[in-house]
Amino acid sequence: MKLYSYFPFSACGICQSFFIELFSIDNKDLTLVSVDTSLSDLFIIPSMIKKPFLEDLKNKINYLPFPRKIIAVGDSHLDLGDNFIYTPDYFSVDVIQGCPINIDDFIKVITN
Repeated sequence: MKLYSYFPFSACGICQSFFIELFSIDNKDLTLVSVDTSLSDLFIIPSMIKKPFLEDLKNKINYLPFPRKIIAVGDSHLDLGDNFIYTPDYFSVDVIQGCPINIDDFIKVITN
């Protein structure tokens, strides 16, 4: 399965290392195809992301022309989810709680 995915690497080290490992070794047949927001159909947002970056990203996704999926991951996931409460209806926001992220939970969410 190829993911056209965007992951902002301004998260804490645990999230960063998880996604670097996940996408660099083609774990469970997942391949990171793009980190360009104009091409991405999946946005992975870590809970520890810096607020100015989060606001910038939110502004970008609000103007993208077709449905995208957003996954919020990490321990502070509830606050993060609230940040996306006003995104357009065509967004799907999933939350994966926990630190470090459970790989099986992650696979389940992105393949649904």
